[in-house]
Amino acid sequence: MTTTTTRTRPAVFWEHRTYRGDLAQLSQVRADLATDLAGFDPDLVDTLQLVTSELFANGVKYTDSGRTGGEVIRALSMPDAATLRVSLSDCGGGGGTPRIPTERTA
Repeated sequence: MTTTTTRTRPAVFWEHRTYRGDLAQLSQVRADLATDLAGFDPDLVDTLQLVTSELFANGVKYTDSGRTGGEVIRALSMPDAATLRVSLSDCGGGGGTPRIPTERTA
């Protein structure tokens, strides 16, 4: 017997938003999220704003997004009635080559 899995598209899919890799963009990130989620439970929106702000700030602070004038892209979707998904993608890179730890001696 062969079983085929069909991947369904999200029930709701918001347009991606792109931001400069600059911490000054945080207020715009939060405002856009509130606009996109108008009508949702205010506590849920507050929580998502907090989480999204932290992800955005980390992406800008610890990757090349903030050092090279890069971008951070926010995606927002609702694949089903019980799931709201927010994701951020930055320019990546930590600004250098990762350091390989050396084995410690006694």
